[in-house]
Amino acid sequence: MPVSDIASDAVVSATPSTPVPTLADRMLDENVRSVVVTKQSRPVGIVTDRELALSLTDAFDVTALDAADVMDGDIAAVHDDDCVLDALRAMHRRTARQAAVVNDARRLVGVLTLDRLVATVAEELFETIDAVGQSPR
Repeated sequence: MPVSDIASDAVVSATPSTPVPTLADRMLDENVRSVVVTKQSRPVGIVTDRELALSLTDAFDVTALDAADVMDGDIAAVHDDDCVLDALRAMHRRTARQAAVVNDARRLVGVLTLDRLVATVAEELFETIDAVGQSPR
């Protein structure tokens, strides 16, 4: 199954110069845990709710910070045609709970969360078990 089948295309993104308070407002308004930081529609980092919380402990004036100051630049990125297992591997390598989904031009087209990925893999396993008549349900 390709990543594009389960990734969300409702991505919340920002530029590296977006102020931290704006990032927090967007996360709250959109009910998301992360914002993908992009340059020319290409992912360059990610700001999670965890990075925002940690920035509060490190900075005297958090309002003076922007996305570039708090983002994780080692973002997990997967191609929209990658299979879910490749996405899982990419996220595991970076201990990431989210991955940016990109197209052939490396432009951001979606976001994949670990929760969604694990739920999909579990569902696929149960369907396989059901198909061979060994259902634990």
